[in-house]
Amino acid sequence: MLNCDARDPAYFGEHKIEDSPDGRFEAMALFAAAYISALNTKSAFEKSVAEELQNRIFKTFDQGLRELGVGDMAVGKRIRKLAESFYGRVISYGECFATNSQTKLTAKIALNVFGRKDTVGFDEALMQKSMSAFERICALEFIT
Repeated sequence: MLNCDARDPAYFGEHKIEDSPDGRFEAMALFAAAYISALNTKSAFEKSVAEELQNRIFKTFDQGLRELGVGDMAVGKRIRKLAESFYGRVISYGECFATNSQTKLTAKIALNVFGRKDTVGFDEALMQKSMSAFERICALEFIT
């Protein structure tokens, strides 16, 4: 589900998220934040699922960097930078999901994804879809 949300072609292209490694990172960070934040509102089992999700995301980042030709010596440094950005976004977006603050989430998406400080004329589809993902995961009942 996460990959489907984060890689939805409707969010990439002209006047949308740049279809590049950086743009895909931003989309993944946004939707991962929705999933992780939702899972962390639940029991210890769901929190362990959130942790495993994060581990798998970073394995994918590592693999992607290597496929892009980043050398072994540089992968660790790049992963550390990605981790700082990723977890910063998870915390920042997570606060918005937890408080259902669509206005703040829109502003954070505008800043992080598009580098804009204003939201005038901003397409709120990303905010709405990520908020829906958060609500969808919150509504799931896990069998342990």
